[in-house]
Amino acid sequence: MTEPSPLPRILLMDTAALFPGLQGTLAAHGYEVIHTDPVEVIGLFAVAPPGLVMLVGPPDGPAADVLAYVRQLREQDTFIPVIVFLKEADVALRVRSLRAGADECLDVSIVDEELIAKIDALLRIKGIQDRMHLSRQQLQRMSTNDALTGLLNRRHFEGCVRVELRRAKRYHDPLSLLLLDLDGFRQVNEGHGEDVGSEVLRTIANMITEAVRDVDLAARLFADTFGLLLPNTHLSGALSVAERVRKNVASNTFEVLGTSISMTVSVGIAFFPNKDVKADDGLFRLAQEALLQARLQGPGRIGLFQGRHYVYQDVD
Repeated sequence: MTEPSPLPRILLMDTAALFPGLQGTLAAHGYEVIHTDPVEVIGLFAVAPPGLVMLVGPPDGPAADVLAYVRQLREQDTFIPVIVFLKEADVALRVRSLRAGADECLDVSIVDEELIAKIDALLRIKGIQDRMHLSRQQLQRMSTNDALTGLLNRRHFEGCVRVELRRAKRYHDPLSLLLLDLDGFRQVNEGHGEDVGSEVLRTIANMITEAVRDVDLAARLFADTFGLLLPNTHLSGALSVAERVRKNVASNTFEVLGTSISMTVSVGIAFFPNKDVKADDGLFRLAQEALLQARLQGPGRIGLFQGRHYVYQDVD
């Protein structure tokens, strides 16, 4: 039998003590209540966002600041419901509270049963909003990322290459593209099974990610082919990255499901500025040609395109 989910935490601000019994009522119904003062309230959102906010009193001063902060969170797709409690039966004040961002405006004399029912209703709405937000994030990730490795997928990566190439042309910045192909990967799948092959791909994807900067883009383009886009990177920098990945893969023994596997990777490099890069797909085309030249020389080679084809030889 599964344990029931804990009730969301409620952040309560009642600086004038207009509703002294509120905290006890909430605690009696199982809610964890954080009673805070105006100085600490915004900081608590950053540490541990509450499930619901309760403000006792008019939407002025610190309460207005809290409502403004909650509105900012909603613009970022984070929904936290707010209840404002008022002592005065003032319609204009209630309207002002609602327009300031409150989701409910209640009288401090509200009976416990109605209060708990309204809290439950707001938390149900929050649950729906949270699930919708999570679904949107998952759909967004599915449209841009490879399901197996978590790297960018081919379609999204190719779009990024086009955008970065146009930017590089406009601002005369260097740009490098690496295509990395796993040598003999088909034999891994055929000889050891797809589960082993998938784990090898995930491990190599992690190695590639660790070898680059945060601004660089890594993708899985085909079954055993990866791409790296390095903005503001000259050929020397691209070579350094390619050599680092090549050596890391070659020196690693992949222990997967009781099987030891050794791998090598071939790399093709193209870069801008380059007079041969004319169309938006020019950088990809040259990198593919460089990768082909590398593979023709044997496994674990690095091919360059620099006006003509070269195969890089490691001096070590």
